Amino acid sequence: MSRFIVDAVAIAIGLVFSAGATAQSMSKADYKSAKDSIAADYKSAKAACASMAGNAKDICQAEAKGKEKVAKAELEARHEPSNKHRYAVSIAKADADYSVAKEKCDDKKGNDKTVCVKEAKAAQTRTKADAKAQRKTADADKTSNQSSTAARKEAKETGADARKDAAADKRSADYAVAKAKCDALAGDAKDRCMNQAKTRYGDKKSAVSTEQKESTASTPRKERAGQYVDDSVITAKVKTAVFEEHSLKSAEINVETHKGMVQLSGFVRSRADINKAVEVARSVKGVTSVKNVMVVKGQQ
Repeated sequence: MSRFIVDAVAIAIGLVFSAGATAQSMSKADYKSAKDSIAADYKSAKAACASMAGNAKDICQAEAKGKEKVAKAELEARHEPSNKHRYAVSIAKADADYSVAKEKCDDKKGNDKTVCVKEAKAAQTRTKADAKAQRKTADADKTSNQSSTAARKEAKETGADARKDAAADKRSADYAVAKAKCDALAGDAKDRCMNQAKTRYGDKKSAVSTEQKESTASTPRKERAGQYVDDSVITAKVKTAVFEEHSLKSAEINVETHKGMVQLSGFVRSRADINKAVEVARSVKGVTSVKNVMVVKGQQ
């Protein structure tokens, strides 16, 4: 995905959150009519896929399902305007784009397919990270407008932390793409490629070093005498470890950290994936405890 498109997506997300302030809720009749229209559009789009075959049919169905989910999210945002529903619209769009892109990757083979999927996942991660940062900032700003100077200062810090977390998410996703591209190489060429990827995006020790130098968090946690690790560093370390765990590559796991306590959320394939994710998180240096709120797909 080009930098222009990424920036455009970030701007669009910002407009989604700012535009909602003046949005008006819709009547029950209009809501029901719109809901029926979405269902009819999806049924028609899905029917159009029936004459297709192979991956073209899979792509068509993914596009139809994605449009339905986005339309439903947008309807809820119009029906009950809120930062929560506007955030859901951004997430629905990111998931829809990812589903279609991932299906298109099935036309490729070997490492080309792996890189394609990683790039699709990275694009989804970048969009979700920006949306999450925008929502946290919008929620904090809403609170600060009704509170004291101290609250406004805290809101500003919350926005800064949210943007820093978003940057860590995007860096981890970009590293996964770079690593996949390196896997197509061998020998010294692969080693050089991996070193360049680690230098540019950071993983584990190199990522921690960079984060420690750049960190301006207001509540660092002391790990040992003379050494501090803030929550954003731990989050980046856990995300990288999860990315590198082969059995979790298809999982959609979110990581949040507060004072060294890590919370894992999202959707996985099985209970074994939950256990593995918790095990991986606990193995990361600086983690004091791990809380699991992950859900096995199909059991929610």
